[in-house]
Amino acid sequence: TTNCLFYLITEELIRTRWRSLKDTLQRHRRLEREARSGSGATPKRPYAFARYLDFLKPVLELRNTEASWEEEEEEGEEHVAIVDVDEAV
Repeated sequence: TTNCLFYLITEELIRTRWRSLKDTLQRHRRLEREARSGSGATPKRPYAFARYLDFLKPVLELRNTEASWEEEEEEGEEHVAIVDVDEAV
């Protein structure tokens, strides 16, 4: 029966499940941050797998930092174009 189960698991299924886990963790963490910001409320039910997925915190924080950096760059920093002199002539 184990061999039969192995063939039912596809790459697409794994990707879908992984994305679902990651998205749910991000949503849970966002709700926790919002609840701590002074509302006094806590999430209705803690996410069951949150403590098992703690190893993802650095990756998720890095991703958020990268996104905020990109926004700052778009707001008004100048960009320098590098032009090869031989090709420009």
